Amino acid sequence: MKTFVNLLIICFISLPLAAQHQDYAKTMEQIKAEQVAFITSELNLTVDEAQRFWPVYNEYQQKRTDLIDKRRQAMRETSKKMASLSEKEKIDLANSHVDIMMEEAKLMKLYHDKFMKVLPAEKVLLYYQAEHRFKNYLFKRYRTRGSDKD
Repeated sequence: MKTFVNLLIICFISLPLAAQHQDYAKTMEQIKAEQVAFITSELNLTVDEAQRFWPVYNEYQQKRTDLIDKRRQAMRETSKKMASLSEKEKIDLANSHVDIMMEEAKLMKLYHDKFMKVLPAEKVLLYYQAEHRFKNYLFKRYRTRGSDKD
């Protein structure tokens, strides 16, 4: 009986967590869809340009997300055990953080070259501007949403 009660408690605790994960995934999908629509509108891509650009863009975004996740995970792990790390371990982790950021920069350069092969330079510049404007839009939207709750 005790095992059954423990199982029920675990289920009740797990349900909200699963719902939160679904909400997060749904929100991220909505943001990605908004981003694609925003970039498409800003770049005014032809059908041919879109067919060449979006596969490269999606590949870039996936690799970039993987690196960002790697950096965030390393930072979370560092935060958890900071007090117990030796000076050498702290130096190694700090260097690792910079190494990951360097990987991100190399990735950006690699995909910049790929973007330049599939789009005219003007549209590559418009893409960079659109990415920046979209991030600002998101920050403002979520900052405003957060202040509504106060």
